[in-house]
Amino acid sequence: MSSKIPCRFILLTGLSVSCSAFSGDLKISPEISSSIYFLDKVESLDLDYEDQTAYELKPSLALTYSSYALDSKANISHNYIENSASGAESQNITEAELENKLYLLDKRVTFELGADRSFQNIDSTNPFFTDPIYGQSNFTDVDEFSTGLVFNNLNKKNWQISSSVRATKTDVDIERDELQSEQPVYSNLVNATRLQSSVILGYSSNRFYSYFNGVYTKTDKEDFSDQESQRASFNAGVPIWHGLGLAINASHEKNDANRGNIDNADISYDSWGAGLTWRFSKRSYAEVTYNQDDQSGNSEFVAYRLNWQPSNRTKLSAEYSKRFYGDAYNVDFSWQGKRIKSQLSYIEEVTSISQIIPSEESNNGYILVDRISLNKTGQFSVSFKQRRLNTEIKLSSTDREQLDNSDGQIVYSATLTSTLQVGRKNSARVSLSYSDSDYKLQNRQEETTTAEASFKRNINPQTDVSLNYRISSRDSNLQYSNFERRIWLSFNHKF
Repeated sequence: MSSKIPCRFILLTGLSVSCSAFSGDLKISPEISSSIYFLDKVESLDLDYEDQTAYELKPSLALTYSSYALDSKANISHNYIENSASGAESQNITEAELENKLYLLDKRVTFELGADRSFQNIDSTNPFFTDPIYGQSNFTDVDEFSTGLVFNNLNKKNWQISSSVRATKTDVDIERDELQSEQPVYSNLVNATRLQSSVILGYSSNRFYSYFNGVYTKTDKEDFSDQESQRASFNAGVPIWHGLGLAINASHEKNDANRGNIDNADISYDSWGAGLTWRFSKRSYAEVTYNQDDQSGNSEFVAYRLNWQPSNRTKLSAEYSKRFYGDAYNVDFSWQGKRIKSQLSYIEEVTSISQIIPSEESNNGYILVDRISLNKTGQFSVSFKQRRLNTEIKLSSTDREQLDNSDGQIVYSATLTSTLQVGRKNSARVSLSYSDSDYKLQNRQEETTTAEASFKRNINPQTDVSLNYRISSRDSNLQYSNFERRIWLSFNHKF
């Protein structure tokens, strides 16, 4: 349901913006869903049962308001879970999301304010725990508050200027001694305040072009050392003859880990160079530069960059250079046909991740250790769209290398999803997923396999029912294994 909000109501906010700019539409969308689960068999560290049932009731409410000067969105849901199995606790989970965007100066400036309460899996590298029906102790409450100021693409003639400043505070409730793991697990959840600012300056004309991109990030963590990072790059060029031109570039990277086992000089890097660029179409160019860095001995290297966009359907960007850890690569390719869409990407980034290590000496049963990780991720996806059948295949590989020790993790995963429309009111869905994780120092390997099938019937535009089946298994050579087989019936109604 939706309604028009009168101007006199908006004036109560006291904002000094014209009344007509805030006149907009308010949409209220209540919804309720319920499910009954038949847990045929479950095996884990603290649960082992057969032929049990679980019940789930989830009412939710969505509010959206849209006007020229303000966009607001609020979602709140409460999930009640009753599990009849011995050792499984009832759950009351409330999740909420609030997002506000205030547009100023004819939408050149955006002020953002948001809040979020979610229930997330602590072990970010374990794909087995997908919901709190099973593996309840692996989930915890996460609160996030954010604000930001964004200058939106202030383009003027040949100039491109944009910048942003964002602050985020995260509160995590990890007070559990029942974490389902006998080995260290990795988590992105940590109490912290994060500040990030970015700026983009660009100029382009027939005689000269330049581009500057800078990002500054500072993270204050309650239980760990603070982290600070700076990254900036500059490119400029002038044409010489036809599509051939002279190019110069420079890059700066500084990381401050604030910990004794890492030398900040080893994770910082500066380089500069010059070379030639060839623009062989309006949106495509190739660049080769000869560079020098500030490392020991001022090493020299040749960097390559390619940007190829023959049409709106095909895009390719590839780059080779160096960073503080050595050779650095970046690839992004996408192609979209009438029925087929594919994407290939490879990215390298430095992040921090928390390691939860079981410990009998700790009151909570574990200790937290902060790690700095170099993640090298390659992804490939292809989707096929037909009139009634849609299929998507995803492949990924991630190598997480900890910079403060020689530990890490290599993960390979594959997913196949297919959806079939049967008539106007019926649809079927099948998905298969596989994940293989190799923990380097622990000599630990884990394999997770999941198969799921569902059939959905739309009773009317507001109501649908579905029958679902899933079987999941997780095998490990060092710790407990998991197995789950469930059938569930779901009902959903939108008011």
